[in-house]
Amino acid sequence: MIIQGNRIEGTCPVRDAMTLRDVKSESDQRLLHVIAEMPVLMIAFDEKQTIAAWNPECERVTGFSSAEMIGSADAIDRLYPHESTQTMFRNTWFLGADSLRDWEVRTACKQGGERIIAWTRVSDRFQIPGWATWGVGIDVTEQRNAEQSLARSERDYRGLFDNAHDAIIIFRPDDEVVLEANPRACELYGLSNDEFIGMSLRDISDDVDRGQDRIVRTLASGSDHGFETIQYRKDGAAMLLEVNASLIEYRGEPAILTINRDVTKRRGAELNLRNSKARYRWLADHSTDIILRISIDGTILDASQASRGILGYAPDDLVGMQCADLVTSEFLTSFAESVHHARDHAGSSRLAVQFKSASEGETWLECQIEGLRTPDSADVREIVIVARDVNLRRQEEELKEMRSMELSHVNRLVTLGEMAGQIAHQLHQPLTAIANYAGTMRNLLRKANKQEFREFEPFCDEIIRSAMRT
Repeated sequence: MIIQGNRIEGTCPVRDAMTLRDVKSESDQRLLHVIAEMPVLMIAFDEKQTIAAWNPECERVTGFSSAEMIGSADAIDRLYPHESTQTMFRNTWFLGADSLRDWEVRTACKQGGERIIAWTRVSDRFQIPGWATWGVGIDVTEQRNAEQSLARSERDYRGLFDNAHDAIIIFRPDDEVVLEANPRACELYGLSNDEFIGMSLRDISDDVDRGQDRIVRTLASGSDHGFETIQYRKDGAAMLLEVNASLIEYRGEPAILTINRDVTKRRGAELNLRNSKARYRWLADHSTDIILRISIDGTILDASQASRGILGYAPDDLVGMQCADLVTSEFLTSFAESVHHARDHAGSSRLAVQFKSASEGETWLECQIEGLRTPDSADVREIVIVARDVNLRRQEEELKEMRSMELSHVNRLVTLGEMAGQIAHQLHQPLTAIANYAGTMRNLLRKANKQEFREFEPFCDEIIRSAMRT
C-alpha cells in the first residue's frame, strides 16, 4: 500500500483500494496525511509479512520504487541481502518486544551502498486497518558518519596531543588556569598531571604582564605565533620557551591552546656560536697569518685580512675563488692531496707551498690544513687553512744553506792542506835520509881517491838535489 494525496493505494487483504475516508477516524486520516508528507520513511507489512505500504521517502532513500516493493515476496531480501541480517530483521520487527524505537539497521540501496535507518515500530501504539505492523524510519547515515568522523578526529587529536614532542597546554584566558596538559608538558615542567590541572600559569611565569598582553593578542586575532617567554619548572629552573598560541573552544567555552618548545639550550648554543664567531673574526682579522675557510669542493668561503698584506688580495676578492687557483703548478698536486687528506681523515697536515700573489709574483706559505667536522657526526663541513708567510725564513734558510756550503768547502780545503802537510812531512824524512846517505856515499868515494869511483859522484849529486828539491 502506498499513500498518494488523499488516497491509500495498493494491495490490501480486504480490498484493492480504499480512500482515507474508509479509515474510521479523522485522526487516522490526518496521521496518514502527515506521514505521507513528512521526510521520514514509512513502511507497513500485512499479515503475510510482505510490504503493504512504501512511501516516497522510502523510494528516495533506497532507490526501490513502490511497484518493486509492495507485495513483493523478496522485498526484505532486497533490503537486507545477508541471511543473518534478514533473520535479525524478521525476528526483531515481527517477533520482537512490543516497543521498538530508534532501532538502527544498515539497509541496502538499489544503486549499491548502504544507508543506516533508525526504525521505530508505530503499530505497537497506533494500529491502521489492513496493516499488521507499520512504522517510520529516519535516515541517520550522515549523522552516524559525522559521529564516526568526529570520533576519529577526536582519537587523532588525542593521539597527537598525548604523543607530541612539544608541551601542549590548554588554559582559561581570564585567570590562566590550566584545563589540560599533555604528558610532554608534565615532563617539561616537572609536574604531575594532577598538579598541573588547576594551576594558574601566572604562578610559574617570569613576566605576568607580558603574558597578559599575549593573551589579549590571541583573543583579538585568534592566534599569536613565535613569541618567547620565560617560565619555571617545579624545581625552580628557568626555561626559555618558544610559544605558538591559538584561540579554541574547549568544552563549550573559549580557551587558549599553546604549544611550548623549550629553546633554552638552543638559544644558549646560538649565543655561544655568535660569541665564537665574534672571537674567530677578531682573531682572523688580527692574525698575521692568512686564515682561509674553504668548502668541500675547494671554494673559498672566507679569508682573513692578512691576505691583503701577504698576497695582495682583499678578503672579499678571494671569496668565491677556487683555492687551488692560488697555488703554483709545481705544488698543485701535493696541495690537493693534503686537502683531500683533511677531508677524509682526522687531524691536520702541514706543508710549504708557493702561492701566486696579486702582483704575479710567488710567495712561500707554510700551510696547516684541517677539516672541521660537525659535532654529531664525522662528516667534514668545511676545511680551514692557516697559511704563514715564510718568504723571509726561506731566504734566511737559503742564505744559511749557502754559507754552510761555503764553510764546508773551506773546511774541505783546510783538511786537504793538513793532509798534504802531513804527507809532505811523512815524505820529507825519508828523502832527507836518502840525501844524507847520498852525501855520505859521495864523501866516501872522494876519500877513496880512485879513478873508477869518480864516475859515481855526479849520480850522488843528482840524488841529493832531487831529494832537497822535493
